[in-house]
Amino acid sequence: MIGADFVHTADLKEEEAYRSGDPYRVALVEIGGARTMLVVPLRKDGALLGQIAIYRQEVRPYSEKQTGAHGNERDAPIPDPPTGARNEEV
Repeated sequence: MIGADFVHTADLKEEEAYRSGDPYRVALVEIGGARTMLVVPLRKDGALLGQIAIYRQEVRPYSEKQTGAHGNERDAPIPDPPTGARNEEV
């Protein structure tokens, strides 16, 4: 996610992490019902502070109008949060 404007995954079941059985990704899809996901970084003074993720329970990619990307979307794997990650005041 470093340097990316956002990460857009059209179908989480087609992602390598899901296919290889990553427990976090499998839980997100099988228990949470997530299929299409958009992850947006939270930055302050250029430093990555965290991320916000939204998902749909159907395969329906977000449009350029919805993302504001106009062709800049990144179709890349979504990183899992580090173990022990915690929220800190921004």
